[in-house]
Amino acid sequence: MNINEYQNYHETKAHTSAEFPYNTYLCSIPLDFPGVPPHWHDELELVVIKKGQGFVSVDFDKRLVHSGEIVMIRPGCLHAIEQDDTFKMEYENIIFSGFSTLNFVLSTMAGLALRENDIGYARFLSGKVQAVAHTLEMGKYNEYSPMLDIVCAGKDVEGTYKVVKHLLDNVGTMYDFRKSGLYKHMKFRDIDEAILDGVKEKLLEGFRNEEEFGYMAGYEPWEKLIFDR
Repeated sequence: MNINEYQNYHETKAHTSAEFPYNTYLCSIPLDFPGVPPHWHDELELVVIKKGQGFVSVDFDKRLVHSGEIVMIRPGCLHAIEQDDTFKMEYENIIFSGFSTLNFVLSTMAGLALRENDIGYARFLSGKVQAVAHTLEMGKYNEYSPMLDIVCAGKDVEGTYKVVKHLLDNVGTMYDFRKSGLYKHMKFRDIDEAILDGVKEKLLEGFRNEEEFGYMAGYEPWEKLIFDR
């Protein structure tokens, strides 16, 4: 699916507001409607199966769900709900905002602070982004990455080396959330190791950019880390 087709499925209905960033819907298939067609939205959604059984698809991964199960749908994921033959299914939709926007807002604020050369405040905000990644068990890579812009802005040689080393050493943790008990109700596809190798190569390519990392030239540990691979 290309980006234009994907955008066609964007649901623009406002489920939440700034004053009340939470909403619930009790639904029954086929009593209320025959099903929910493919769509996506910017909010996090939980589908709690109350009674019966049916199908829930997330990013084209269609699975049969039963009473007592919960499906978490991340912001931006294409999803749909269908009836299973003649079975009925009663479920509750719990939709709330903030999950996907929290990192964006904090990172944007940190970026603005850097533009104003307020590195101290930017570091404080990036620390909050790290705390969110840690709380949601998103893996060490995602915990370390918010600090990269901070150390680069301050041309902190030792700090840049430490952050970049952490990133390269922890590329394999980018999908560690899959192992977390927070998401034990979700089923994930296997990750091809070649994808992670490709990510590491792209990172190295970026770190070798003299325009951005020229201040690291001559620092022996950096030379070994970035070029002796």
